[in-house]
Amino acid sequence: MKKLNKLSIIGYGAGDAANNLAFTTATMFLLVYYTDVAGISAAAAGTLLLVVRFFDAFADVFAGRIIDRTYSKRFGKFRPFIMFGSIPLLLLSVATFSIPQLGESGTLLYAYVTYAALGLAYSLVNIPYGSLAGAMTQDPGERAKLGSARMVGALLVGSALGIFVAP
Repeated sequence: MKKLNKLSIIGYGAGDAANNLAFTTATMFLLVYYTDVAGISAAAAGTLLLVVRFFDAFADVFAGRIIDRTYSKRFGKFRPFIMFGSIPLLLLSVATFSIPQLGESGTLLYAYVTYAALGLAYSLVNIPYGSLAGAMTQDPGERAKLGSARMVGALLVGSALGIFVAP
C-alpha cells in the first residue's frame, strides 16, 4: 500500500487544530461571554447551551445523512464540505461572539440562532473531516498516524487556549 507523505499527515493534524479552534473556543468561553459580555442571565444562558446541544444531536444525524448522499466528481465525497464549509464555520464563530445590542429578547434569540448555526456548520465540516482518514488510505498503520496527528492538532489548540487565553 502507498504510504502517506509527512506533509499529508501534518496537514491532516492541522485540519483538526482548525476545527478545534472553533469548538474549544465555544466550550471554554461561550458561557462567560453570554453572561458577562452579552448580559444574558446565567439561567437563560445555561438553558440555551442545553437546548442547542440537544438540537446539535439531531444536526449531527442530519449532517451525516447529507454527507452520505453527496458525491462530487470533481471534489469527491468529503472535500466539498470541508472546503466550502470552513468559511461559514469561521464567520459563525465570529458571529457567535459578536452579539449586537438587540434588547433582552433579541439578544437571546440572536445567541440561540448563531450558536445553533455554529453547531450545524461544525458538524458539516467535522464529520466529513473525521471520515477523510478512511478515504486517504486503507493501511491501518497510516490511519493510526492520521489519527495521532489529529489528536496532536486538537491537543495543541486546546492547550494553547487554556494556557494563553483562559483567565
